[in-house]
Amino acid sequence: MIQDKKPFCWAPWVSLTYNAIRHGGSAEPCCEWRGNQTSPKNFFQGSATEYLKSDWLKNIKQVMLNHDMSVISKTCEECIIEESVGNNSSRMDYHNNIKNGEWSTEGLHFLDFRPGNTCNLKCRMCSAPNSSMIEEEQGLNLYSMDVSDITKLDFSNIKVIKILGGEPSIDPKVSEFLDYLEKNFYRPDDVIIRMTTNCTNVNSKWLDRLSKWNKVSLNFSIDATGNIVEYIRSGCKWSVLERNIEILKKHSWKWQYNVTTGMYNFPVIEKWLPYFIENIQEVDIINEKYKESKMVKTSMGPEDVVTYMSIITPHALSLKALPDKIKNEKLEWLSGFKSNYVEKIINVFNQYNYDPLYLEKFKKFTIKYDKLRGTNIHDLDPIFTRLMEWKT
Repeated sequence: MIQDKKPFCWAPWVSLTYNAIRHGGSAEPCCEWRGNQTSPKNFFQGSATEYLKSDWLKNIKQVMLNHDMSVISKTCEECIIEESVGNNSSRMDYHNNIKNGEWSTEGLHFLDFRPGNTCNLKCRMCSAPNSSMIEEEQGLNLYSMDVSDITKLDFSNIKVIKILGGEPSIDPKVSEFLDYLEKNFYRPDDVIIRMTTNCTNVNSKWLDRLSKWNKVSLNFSIDATGNIVEYIRSGCKWSVLERNIEILKKHSWKWQYNVTTGMYNFPVIEKWLPYFIENIQEVDIINEKYKESKMVKTSMGPEDVVTYMSIITPHALSLKALPDKIKNEKLEWLSGFKSNYVEKIINVFNQYNYDPLYLEKFKKFTIKYDKLRGTNIHDLDPIFTRLMEWKT
């Protein structure tokens, strides 16, 4: 070990998130990073090679070694929140991989690369740096940093390469990067290729590139089903998503659903939860796929099939906007299920305390985007009419 005292998180030593557009083009320890209060800049603005040698990173390491919660409580808020409701967090993953000997504490083991924001959807909880469609909708022309020095990184210790956008399956820069890896650092049995996809696209060229790697892990960004997911993720069709998900599942790849917890899906949880419960029943099948594809982990539970991710921004979509009366109605409905999985969802609901100011933000946010996108939340379910007319 590089020191006797264990840091709060190992990310600054073993992980790198490299963004072309997010935060004005930046490098930071992980994608959950919320900014560094000990530096004039919240994020390191510069190349990945500069970042790895920077005083900025040295300072972050010291903060982690000191367990300085005056900083960490802000920078690491997302992991802290996830762990508080019983979810696994990236921080826990880093610690576990080092504890079980899969990773050392020296060298880069985890790379999160986001070369652009090319996307085909306009999700309500998303933003222009992560979606070219939203960038266009807002009339912006965002700066995109040159991230070509990614090829100068030492990939010899890399265990996981996580690629996001935008939507990776339609981004030419992602295809170029995968081609570069295949040509220069092709270790199909040692490296996990992890991608988050909105499941709108299963084109053969993308699937062929992924199929060259034996350890592929896909995160399906699906927050609900039917008209609810179509409203949340503007531009998608549930019938297409459902079909594409089944196509992706036919490959011997690890997969899981990433569900954001917000005001457009949790108030109508009874409309979409049965779909996810049905998918949890596929755990045994997934375990067999793990073994056949020689994935690192060969045991899965319900928590590996569906992960619930708190919406921190925009604040208008936080479950703090959900009145207690409606929350209690949902909890009563959930009480009819007896499983640890549903207990986790109950914990998500109970994590938030109602704040009428958040509900007012939700109403204004919804009216704004309904007008902008020609949608009407009242068409989704009567509960949204109740929320929009709720007296605060």
